[in-house]
Amino acid sequence: PRSTLFPYTTLFRSREIRNQIAHLGGFRLKPEEFEKHWTKAANILLELGIEQIEIDHARNLKIGGEPLQDNSEPPRAQNPAAQKCTALKDEGNVLYRKQKFAEAIEVYTKAIGLEGITNKDLAILYSNRSAAHLSAGKFDEAKFDAKSCVTLSPMWFRGYYRLAKSYEAAQKYDKGLENYEMSIMLKPDSKEIRDSRDYCRIDRKSTRLNSSHITSS
Repeated sequence: PRSTLFPYTTLFRSREIRNQIAHLGGFRLKPEEFEKHWTKAANILLELGIEQIEIDHARNLKIGGEPLQDNSEPPRAQNPAAQKCTALKDEGNVLYRKQKFAEAIEVYTKAIGLEGITNKDLAILYSNRSAAHLSAGKFDEAKFDAKSCVTLSPMWFRGYYRLAKSYEAAQKYDKGLENYEMSIMLKPDSKEIRDSRDYCRIDRKSTRLNSSHITSS
């Protein structure tokens, strides 16, 4: 079995990669530098149990069009793509709250397809669409979007929380707990995440007890 420290050590390694890239400032990575950092990141993902096909998807994932220099970005109120993104996101959120999950998914998908939006906005949209997929009972789609969120914003707790939820719904409790712990590490004061983790532990224990009972009877 994996060590309970496994998620933490992998997070520290991913932070190291992130910090190395951050020190480059606003410069674009050269192809050879990208390959070096990507290989390290891909190895971490493989250790986490993510399949190669999903890693390839992450490599080709749409990346937002934010400029290299923060001060060169127009104010949000003057950015038509940002305005459209916000409007669609808000529309999707309203539909989600009304439990119109299929319609919410459609609206979030439109927003994700916009050109010129930032990685931060894309991560939020994937997170929201993951929640809508999960509520609609589409666990694979929820997991796919959660992983996309993590790829775009690996230091944001919400992506790991969405991923944990999708694994838990599919009764993959060990993977769910791993991602709850990652989310808690990034958001240690969240009662919501801790409660969800605890319920996942209860569900895992209950499932194992039921399985043991069936086997012995």
